[in-house]
Amino acid sequence: MLKKFSKAKLFNTLSNRSFFKFWLGQSVSVFGSSMYQAALPFLVFYINGGAAELSLANTFYIAPQIIVLLFGGVFTDRWNRKYTLVISDLIKSGVVFTICLLLFFDQLNVLHIYALTASLGMVSTFSRPTTRGIIPQLVEKRQLVNANSLRAISRQVSQMLAPVVGGFLITAVGLFIVFGITTFTFFFSALFLSTIHLYKKINESSEKESKRQSYWKDLLEGFKTVQTTNWLLIGIVVSSIINIFIASFDVIALPIYIKDTFSSSGISGAEAYGFTLSSMAIGALLSAFWMGRQEKLPPRGILYYSLIGATGLSILFLALTSSLLITLFFTTIIGFLMTTFIIVWESLLQDLVDNEKLGRITSLDMFGGLVLLPVGYWIFGLLIETTNVSKVIQITGLGIIIMSILPLLFKSIRDLK
Repeated sequence: MLKKFSKAKLFNTLSNRSFFKFWLGQSVSVFGSSMYQAALPFLVFYINGGAAELSLANTFYIAPQIIVLLFGGVFTDRWNRKYTLVISDLIKSGVVFTICLLLFFDQLNVLHIYALTASLGMVSTFSRPTTRGIIPQLVEKRQLVNANSLRAISRQVSQMLAPVVGGFLITAVGLFIVFGITTFTFFFSALFLSTIHLYKKINESSEKESKRQSYWKDLLEGFKTVQTTNWLLIGIVVSSIINIFIASFDVIALPIYIKDTFSSSGISGAEAYGFTLSSMAIGALLSAFWMGRQEKLPPRGILYYSLIGATGLSILFLALTSSLLITLFFTTIIGFLMTTFIIVWESLLQDLVDNEKLGRITSLDMFGGLVLLPVGYWIFGLLIETTNVSKVIQITGLGIIIMSILPLLFKSIRDLK
């Protein structure tokens, strides 16, 4: 078994020293971000805030991203991506350190939380496209799937461990220590990232031409690339709609369904929901390990939308069961499928989009994924109140299936190799 596993060369990309430092730095940074998100509710409760204040804090985190994503990619394409990541982590470290100081001097109030959380959201808007864009400058094309799989592994492990560690530390030593540790995670990430070497530079002539152009011209160039690249335009538009169904299922419908279905089965709704989140994380980890072993993939357009369709089918089946074990089985499959199609899409963009435009395209891709979410949350929240949550989950599953089939009608999608 071990011999077979070693042949898969899952971790071979880590022998690239610069990618290893990048991977390590990003792992620490994601751990810090996850710990911040886990500790944020308790920070709000510490100043006697409630559900309304917590909702606003999360809104302040997302809102700057929706606004800045439209033009943030232009900056990430113009700037040195290594320095962008280093500066982003240093700013994050400074923001969280400010929270530590306010806690220490007992001066923290809700406006501080809103402003500092918005700052983190804005900085994340620049760092996330840069993270995707820098990988092709660190590894060979044949290693892209492996590199993205390794990122997914570290991301899932961090997102699994950080809430547990954060919750334990909040109880054991208090918020000040937790945010102090988070401060150092971002600082250490910046140190790791400052030592990487970009083996592949963006084409110098393209870089000089980009600097001569105005920011608005660069932005319009990004829109034009999306508009004239059929598979990319279809992917962003369709994914924006699909994301309404997936996010509404994940964020709104699933916790309510778990609470209503299993709260009387001998365990609390919170415990059952915790099990479902853990099972999705396990499925995501299995996907990342499996994808990291793949050297060749089937036609990626067909593969990508087939995986999304299978996700919708799994959600549909989940709504038809009242057994916790079967539910956990399907949430594990959902976690596996979602991580797999994310890795396929990221690798597709890195492979087929010009590297000097990748930041802009990533920003537009992320903007498409976020911009419709508030409307989607409102619609599906209203549907749950007027019908029942099981029917709403069935609607999300059917919606995902239908939207995954439509792109396959286009030859440009079927021909993506």
